[in-house]
Amino acid sequence: MVQNYSGGRGCRIPDGEKLLNMKNTNTETPAEFVSRIMHDKNLTGRDVERNSEKGDLKITQSYVNRIRKGVITNLTPAKQKDLARGLGVTVEEVSAVFRGANPEPDEFSKKVLNLVSEADNWTEAQKKQFIATVQIIVAGIRSERKGT
Repeated sequence: MVQNYSGGRGCRIPDGEKLLNMKNTNTETPAEFVSRIMHDKNLTGRDVERNSEKGDLKITQSYVNRIRKGVITNLTPAKQKDLARGLGVTVEEVSAVFRGANPEPDEFSKKVLNLVSEADNWTEAQKKQFIATVQIIVAGIRSERKGT
């Protein structure tokens, strides 16, 4: 399923992974953000807890559920880091949501999202070709940045 930016869910590539994790331009509450990410990534509260575990640091399933219900609306920086790790998103994304700031995606991200918004009409072969081409381009960029 590919949805364009205005759909608010970002773009998906054929195997179901997120291509870009973009939020809609409307401000989401922390509860809405956590629920959306969990839905998009098909995560349960237990999955988030398990993903967040690092040594003896983690965010519990019940804590995640209280965030989703809107009971907990402020997190310490440590809990934001645990939640981000559990959801598989950046700490910056989590911090922005808990500050009430969902920034507009940059122009590059909008252009990429618009390009792939038509993917519902592509054949499986075209989707695979697109992914392979993007992977080659990204590998080249990474190589250039490393100076190799």
